[in-house]
Amino acid sequence: MRVFEMIGPIMFGPSSMHTAGACRVARAVWQIAGEDVREAHLELHGAFRVPEGGQVNTALVAGLLGYDTDNDRLHSSLEDAAANGVGLTWENTVLPGAHNNTVRYTVKGNYGTLCVTGVSTGGGMIEMREIDGARVSITGDYYTAILFCKDARKTAASADELLEPVPGATAEASVSGDGKTQLLLVKTPDPLPEEKKAGLGLLPGVIRMVGHAMFE
Repeated sequence: MRVFEMIGPIMFGPSSMHTAGACRVARAVWQIAGEDVREAHLELHGAFRVPEGGQVNTALVAGLLGYDTDNDRLHSSLEDAAANGVGLTWENTVLPGAHNNTVRYTVKGNYGTLCVTGVSTGGGMIEMREIDGARVSITGDYYTAILFCKDARKTAASADELLEPVPGATAEASVSGDGKTQLLLVKTPDPLPEEKKAGLGLLPGVIRMVGHAMFE
């Protein structure tokens, strides 16, 4: 266990799982959506569920606005979303077999509609587990470049040579069951050099690329 996991991040209460972790899940969705969320529907599972007529956890909205865990506007995120024209809806649901702190987002923005599932795993840590039906594992332990591709496995083969000199770099393909979502996840312990990042975006079959940063 890392020291970070014991003491947690700088954040606002009441708990790391329901504030820092929740905000980071939402912020990851914002990043995956290309930092542009105009509408969001939240499906709340387990401990994230709200009582009838209740208010959704504001941290689950704050990240959708790009707020990080130490932003003093975290608890005014619902008002800020409304002021910025971001449409929000939510519902309680049961996601079979899901972690108790799971939320599934359906968001609309510049890239169209995305469905992203994330988990607040404790101590402010998270894991993003699904993007449009493709299984993934994206945490804050490394930097992740997320490439949406026409054929992820072919793009992965092309990425090997580009990434060969980058220490600790890995590339893994993930494809949804229906084959419509094709992802290549490039994970590195340090930020990719700009020339490598640009090179990834130019690989054959890449539609677009977004990133998720490691937690400091």
